[in-house]
Amino acid sequence: MGFQDFFIRIAEDRELTLADRRVFDYLLGIMDLDNYVSVPQTEIARRLGVSVRTVQRAIEKLQKKNILIVKRVGKYNAYMLNPEAVWKGKIRDYKSKLIEFRRLP
Repeated sequence: MGFQDFFIRIAEDRELTLADRRVFDYLLGIMDLDNYVSVPQTEIARRLGVSVRTVQRAIEKLQKKNILIVKRVGKYNAYMLNPEAVWKGKIRDYKSKLIEFRRLP
């Protein structure tokens, strides 16, 4: 389930580069239930043909823009895409994940 207003906002945001959008699109493509993604930045970089530093900058910007949050899980990062943009999961769980997203740093 995607929400059109969010995608219009992203498309109109002149601060988001093509690399930022590509990282977002990749994360969106591999997103698991409840909007979580667990993938090493090196894997994202390899798949997109960009540097790890480019991926790091994109993730920092997407986080700053409230498009995703980063959670540390052991020695790796897990990402949660904003449920206001897209949702993959049971509809009954949507509201609680939205609250969780807004509560996390």
